[in-house]
Amino acid sequence: MLDFQQVRAQVQELGKNAPLREERLRTLRQQANALLDEHAAALDVLRAKVRQAARLVPGLRCARPEGEMLNASFPVPPVDARSVPVIAADGSQINPDRHAPVAYYLVNVGAICLFPEAGGAPREWVRSRLHYGDDLYPGGNLISEGAVALQRDLAERKALLELVEAAPQEGIVTLTDGPLELWGAKGRDEASSGNFRQALDDYLHSLRHLHALGASTAGYVDKPRADLVVRLLEVALAPEENLRAALKERAFPGVTDWALFAHRLQPGERSAVFGLQSQSEQDYTGPLGLHFFYLNVGRKG
Repeated sequence: MLDFQQVRAQVQELGKNAPLREERLRTLRQQANALLDEHAAALDVLRAKVRQAARLVPGLRCARPEGEMLNASFPVPPVDARSVPVIAADGSQINPDRHAPVAYYLVNVGAICLFPEAGGAPREWVRSRLHYGDDLYPGGNLISEGAVALQRDLAERKALLELVEAAPQEGIVTLTDGPLELWGAKGRDEASSGNFRQALDDYLHSLRHLHALGASTAGYVDKPRADLVVRLLEVALAPEENLRAALKERAFPGVTDWALFAHRLQPGERSAVFGLQSQSEQDYTGPLGLHFFYLNVGRKG
């Protein structure tokens, strides 16, 4: 039941305060952009401060400077994109329904393969797997939606590995929807029974094998709402003598990385490449180290 009169009053209050909130957010965006320019070249200093902050705040999640200025932009490289082989995979799932007459869940993965040297039309690939019976009760309890999503992510990576192994062309770029980091890391309920750890080990094995085959592995996030670089700026702003306490508060609440790069990147340009500072970085070591950048996928004109 919903009381529309109560909601109506709250909507009116929301509208009344909206200009003030937007003005405050605009000021914070300007301050964040100024700070990005101010610290753009301080790569070594910021890397050291991020390491220090991560020791004090174990759950810190932010961008880590690599070898490019923070506010830099880079044009499309002189490569004929039509010659690049690409395999893109995306998964979906049907979660178990406690009220359904038959208990099951389903994991589906589809892929599109483009091999310019082989010629012909793009090739489709689909694999669907229905799970029932004992599959529903890992550890004795009904499988959670998070665990099903974990299986979907793992199935995507295994599908890419299978397709790359059979590909008629080398130098393949593999794409998936969403970040590369296995998000089950945030759901340690699965880790308690070893399910997450096993899935992560299998996932990392697939990534290593893809790397050994010479494939480039990337994830694509449409309309990102991350604030990883903003969080880096908050680390830069925090006084070293009080770093832990300072990072408990957000200096730029509501500001996302979009506010830093949307006006800086022309169509086809990318931002600097950043490393990802997170609790899971200990699992993604060496050539599996996680990095990201922002890209304006628009077209001129």
